[in-house]
Amino acid sequence: MTSSDAKKHLKRRIVSKAVSAGLVISTIVCFAVLFQSVTTQQVSFFGFRLFYVKTGSMAPAIPTGSILVVQKRLTDITIGDVITFRSPDGVILGLPNTHRVVSQVEKGGTIWFQTRGDANPGPDANLVSREDVIGKVVFVMDKTGILSLLIGFLGTRLGFLLLILIPLLSITLVFLRDLVQIYQLELARAAAREIGTDQANPDRLSEPVARQR
Repeated sequence: MTSSDAKKHLKRRIVSKAVSAGLVISTIVCFAVLFQSVTTQQVSFFGFRLFYVKTGSMAPAIPTGSILVVQKRLTDITIGDVITFRSPDGVILGLPNTHRVVSQVEKGGTIWFQTRGDANPGPDANLVSREDVIGKVVFVMDKTGILSLLIGFLGTRLGFLLLILIPLLSITLVFLRDLVQIYQLELARAAAREIGTDQANPDRLSEPVARQR
């Protein structure tokens, strides 16, 4: 093997190991997020969640069709922040809603948030408890058509499963299959080299017989 061949072989090994490490890490992350989605009914990426805005209650700051990046932050919420929370209102009870905090109310030592949609004439009918706060909006992606729908779908359990988890697992399985095939090929080559060595050295083949005598 020449020096050039050795360098190429080394580069291929480095790339192969880097790809292997990346696939292992991505697979672990996928399983962690999948476990989280099953146990908590939520899909988050390192503490961030994606939400698709379906109504115009926060227009013009957040128009319909926008994508929200929400970070789980419960201790530093102040008046003026936009938060996403599980709605206490009967019509959308328990569903995610995003409005602005307009005041804070203390009841029995517990802080409650009064929220309001920027486009609504008055505040929401019910206060939001700290326990119902999903997080604070840290980034808004304006309406971008199909892209916003795709990102919003990605933020759901089904979207993550179809667009992220299954493709990554498929790539990982294909990689593992190729790795097994390469290993088997190397074993076959090693066996072939061993046979070639024995055929090239007849004395080596006769050594066991000589010892028996």
